[in-house]
Amino acid sequence: MPKDLTNMPDPSRHQLWAELAGDSALDSLHFATLGWVRRKRERMVGPTPRHAFCLLARGRGSFREAGETTPRPVRGPGVFFTSHNMRHDYGPEKTDDLWEEYYWIVEGSRVDDWLRAGWWLSVEHFQPITDSTARELTIRFREASSALERRDRAALDSAKLALERWLCDHASVHSRINPPNVSPLAATIEMWRREPQRAWSLREAAAQAGLSYTRFRARFVEEQGTSPYDYLLQLRLELAMRWLHATDEPVKAIAFRCGFGSVESFVRAFGHAKGLSPGRWRRLGTATVRSRSD
Repeated sequence: MPKDLTNMPDPSRHQLWAELAGDSALDSLHFATLGWVRRKRERMVGPTPRHAFCLLARGRGSFREAGETTPRPVRGPGVFFTSHNMRHDYGPEKTDDLWEEYYWIVEGSRVDDWLRAGWWLSVEHFQPITDSTARELTIRFREASSALERRDRAALDSAKLALERWLCDHASVHSRINPPNVSPLAATIEMWRREPQRAWSLREAAAQAGLSYTRFRARFVEEQGTSPYDYLLQLRLELAMRWLHATDEPVKAIAFRCGFGSVESFVRAFGHAKGLSPGRWRRLGTATVRSRSD
């Protein structure tokens, strides 16, 4: 969906897509905006209120990293991040320099997980990447923007998960600067998010984090605002909603696929979270998609 660009410099060079509430069943990560700048001419200077992952696909310019007094030359392809109140100073050196940039402005609890795990930089840093990696990220961007234009929730969820997996799998590439005070829970949360359907032991998770179970639970509630059990349950429900929406698999099969011990426990948890049975939620979602296409 086109976004109002009246407050952006030279908006004709920006192509944006904005996610609408309800367009995706994946609640933990939102593409608030996807953007593509064919040829940026202005420099970005000053703090930003948003989290964004940026790809300089082609071009050259300069980028001021954390602790530097002056920007240094950079050339695409490369990636960099923006965070709340991060100081900016990057862009083309000359107005006729090529600077082709893709950016994902993201929101949601998943971003907080990335910050705690150190997979989202909160300091200025530009990281060169290979041409093949740049092509992969460009494909991810185009898949997501196409899904938003088509209002295809299943495709949008798939694109989000692909970006999420890329960020986690390439932590060594873009997390050159280790953040202070990384939570001992970060590795546990990441394992759960990758495979929520597994029969995870909370006590084993506590031991791996180097904490007693009581301290593990208290620390988890302090950082996440919910108990470890409820957090893992929410991950399984998110996974189940994606399967319900994107497939015709029976509810019973989805229950076991997503880590629930029985169909009854799945239906009970789903009803408590959504106020509907899984089957009725699926039927209503299908009817809504059909009405939009009519």
